[in-house]
Amino acid sequence: MDSAGFLIMHEEFLKYSATAASVEYVHIIKVEKNIAEHLISNNYLQRKECRNLKEIRKQSFYEVELPDGGVNFLNSGARCIKYQLGKIAGTNAYLGL
Repeated sequence: MDSAGFLIMHEEFLKYSATAASVEYVHIIKVEKNIAEHLISNNYLQRKECRNLKEIRKQSFYEVELPDGGVNFLNSGARCIKYQLGKIAGTNAYLGL
């Protein structure tokens, strides 16, 4: 996942039925809703707004902000929320399990 929450790779992208259009600009909210909601509720995935001056309207975007050591919810006890995320040094990417 990149620093805006867009997935760089996901197991869904490896399916035979995947097309270039179906794997571009896929946000974590679309594919891993439970994890995305958990990230949002813990302020790790923050929704922000800006003004698009060309179209004269507000736009929303997301930013990922994790603690230095990442986050680990693999043993959280929650059935649908088991993941671990950490920043890949020198990039704007995060590795997740």
